[in-house]
Amino acid sequence: MAPRVAVLIAETFHISYTSRGVSYLLRRLGWSFQVPAHRAVRRDETRVTEWGRRAWPAIKAPGRPGDRSWCSPTSPARV
Repeated sequence: MAPRVAVLIAETFHISYTSRGVSYLLRRLGWSFQVPAHRAVRRDETRVTEWGRRAWPAIKAPGRPGDRSWCSPTSPARV
């Protein structure tokens, strides 16, 4: 989970953290990685799939145009 949060932080704030650094920061803020023990009993997979196909593209923010860039003028972009 920490690597996914690290990617989210990098994309949102243009700051890079290691997985361990993200874990440290989240614990310091009082957050924890909680994974559900089981799926909901009344979960309807067809409705979940339909929502993902129809509603998610409208909600998801569009990507940035152009190439990936680096915020430092002295460091090249990493691809």
